[in-house]
Amino acid sequence: MSAAENVFDQPIRREKTDVLIIGGALAGLSAAVAARRHGGADVTVLSEGEPGRSGATLYANAYITSCPPDKQDVLYRQILWTGGFLAEPALVERLVQGIEAGNRQLMDWGLPMQKAEATRMPSGMQMELAPGQPKGYLLGQTVAAEARRQGVSVRSPYTAITLLTDRGHGVVGALAVDMQAGEVTAFESGQIILAAGGGAGAFARSDNPPGTVGDGYRLALEAGAELTDMELINFNVPPVGVHNILDRGPGMIADSGGAHYFLGGIGIDAAAHTGVPGLLAAGEVTGGLFGAARLGGSALAECLVFGLQAGETAAAEGKGRHVPGPIFEKALAETAARWKEDGDHGGQTLDSLKRDIQTVAWTKSGYVKNEQTLREAVAVLTQCSAAAERRASSSVAELAATAKLRSMAVTTLTAARAALLRCESRGNFWRSDYPQPDLVQGLFNSIARIKDGELVLEKRRRAHPMPGRSAPIRIGPGCLRYNFSALE
Repeated sequence: MSAAENVFDQPIRREKTDVLIIGGALAGLSAAVAARRHGGADVTVLSEGEPGRSGATLYANAYITSCPPDKQDVLYRQILWTGGFLAEPALVERLVQGIEAGNRQLMDWGLPMQKAEATRMPSGMQMELAPGQPKGYLLGQTVAAEARRQGVSVRSPYTAITLLTDRGHGVVGALAVDMQAGEVTAFESGQIILAAGGGAGAFARSDNPPGTVGDGYRLALEAGAELTDMELINFNVPPVGVHNILDRGPGMIADSGGAHYFLGGIGIDAAAHTGVPGLLAAGEVTGGLFGAARLGGSALAECLVFGLQAGETAAAEGKGRHVPGPIFEKALAETAARWKEDGDHGGQTLDSLKRDIQTVAWTKSGYVKNEQTLREAVAVLTQCSAAAERRASSSVAELAATAKLRSMAVTTLTAARAALLRCESRGNFWRSDYPQPDLVQGLFNSIARIKDGELVLEKRRRAHPMPGRSAPIRIGPGCLRYNFSALE
């Protein structure tokens, strides 16, 4: 293919599936199993890596929250308080009510787990480790094996490019690249579950596997969904104390720490709906569950509980979402045209743009920032995002790389712009120019959406879910510890 050609000038392969899941780690595979078991749907999972060894699940600490019925209220209050009261109570309630059933599912599927007694949690489960393997290896292998037993079609390596939508029908499919065959494939589906993980890899320093650059955030925005609290990100930081870091400001972060976990993401309800017909989401790609910080063991619980929930919802609602062929073809043609228009092969290279985005995101909007550094970040990331949107692709590999670049640009730009709205420090979110929580103005969620082709952000006020409580807002690094006495 010559440099003047575009990959969308070539034939596009078509496939159909009842439920299409983007993401082959814990959330996506759990959703796939649930969709098969609860509705017998034809389920296809697109995974960038080998199923069972894909995404952040492989590297997760092999410890998952557990919560017997008599401790649900305790855990519910701990999650809300730890997150600075920014979490959505309905999501927290769904989590604590579903954890025990989710853990039983894992054990029924063959994952060895035992109660971890030496914790200060309502309870917890420790997973067995495989010698010489990452801590999440057996978890990933167990869920992948169950998906195969249930007849799920798991495809890898595939990179999702964009969702196909229709104004009257919502999502009608997705475009993806079969990296092995070197083909662009259009999947027709009326139920799509985004379980593509977070965006920590969009920063120059991160402990996440390559490719975790916020694909799900971009896909959701393009489809018409909202993102919530994208400024709330958990970073690994040097062990020098929060106040020391805040006193020294952004200048100290260049060569220490790294991005770890996105607390914000796609807005969902307790059934995993995104607000776009036919589009569901689960796992780290979603926001609203944890607020400004989370407790240890809760990330795997989130992926499991809401993965299962998304699969059940897709199975229950998918039977009534037939996609008419002409609507699918129209959406496909319009989408392909958008990816071709105004394209150029010049300017900065993909690698150069990627380095610029990651460096600016890390140094200007990393674990500590201020108004000046955030405005500098927004200026550069806006330019990088525009450059990424202009790029044409003359090969399948370039198309996949361009899609990842767009995800990285959108993710970091949205996070930086949202951080400008939050003039305080709360949980894992720190600004050196506002080192304390704002108890009056800080109780809001940031909301990002695409309106008339532009990214817009706004504040959405929320009521305090635990009025009358006197426990102070928490500020600290990493997964915050349980502290029952503070809420007694």
